Amino acid sequence: IWKALDDKWKLQDLIMDLEMDMKNITQELSQLHKDMEQEAEPSGGKIADRYGKDIEKKEKEYKKKKAEFKKLMAKLDKLEQY
Repeated sequence: IWKALDDKWKLQDLIMDLEMDMKNITQELSQLHKDMEQEAEPSGGKIADRYGKDIEKKEKEYKKKKAEFKKLMAKLDKLEQY
């Protein structure tokens, strides 16, 4: 029983870490959008392209973390059923 409990706690720690990562990425994305509005050319250009790449990279990172989060939550749900 202790091993199951320990596994559950470790999983919960991982989930909390992922939640923090997702929150941080969301904040970084928000800041990137604000910076882009201030610095990038309205008609597009090198600065806008750079921000576009950075935003795209962060969005992919967020999607990856979210998929991992969902997977771990499903695993936790299974553990809690016992």
